[in-house]
Amino acid sequence: MPVELTEGLLSKSAGWDAVKRARAYLAQGQVLSSYWAPPLLRGVVQTGEMSFRASMVIKSEVDIENLCTCRDAREWGKICAHAVAVGLHWLDSQRVATPTAAEPGSPVISRASVAKPNLSAVQRSSSGEPVELFLILPPNLEQALARGKVMLVLEAKWSGGRCPVNALPKGRTFAFADQDTLLLDRLEALAGGETPAVLQLAVNDFAGLCRCWRSIRTSAWERRSRSE
Repeated sequence: MPVELTEGLLSKSAGWDAVKRARAYLAQGQVLSSYWAPPLLRGVVQTGEMSFRASMVIKSEVDIENLCTCRDAREWGKICAHAVAVGLHWLDSQRVATPTAAEPGSPVISRASVAKPNLSAVQRSSSGEPVELFLILPPNLEQALARGKVMLVLEAKWSGGRCPVNALPKGRTFAFADQDTLLLDRLEALAGGETPAVLQLAVNDFAGLCRCWRSIRTSAWERRSRSE
């Protein structure tokens, strides 16, 4: 019977340090792809200018062969953070609603199209403390577009300084400008209802976000023009 890929299996085989680094790769959007067809797990992790093709053959909890191209795997045979990150990436993708596996050819439902409860970490109110939203693009945007994935960083500036938008203090309400509110709504929808500090988007979703932003800016400019 094929082994089941679980977060517990990855943690047990790799150890806490590798899992911690793997979670960092995942949070920073550095895992570009993942695929699991027992017993083979494979994917790609981008770290700076280096790209690692991480793969493992997992036959059981004690029979695991790491085939990643990194030094830890090649020279010492360790279960590296790159392979663990690929496994976590695949597990995350399975938590999104998908068609029944027995229906080949069924369309895959993207994160943006799956209805989820609002899990926003920011309490918003027009009477709250003023806050400004910052959307930071990757410095290597052209390369990211060529790879098909764009990682965005979301920050907020308020009286307490500048921080990840989901790190704004709990128990307080914040007032965003109208255009920032609409943009944050869109970003939270793309993140499945959660408030992301880092969000990795497919090129199509990124293009849709850009169109949304242009529409928001145009509407704001028209409103200002009418009021003048």
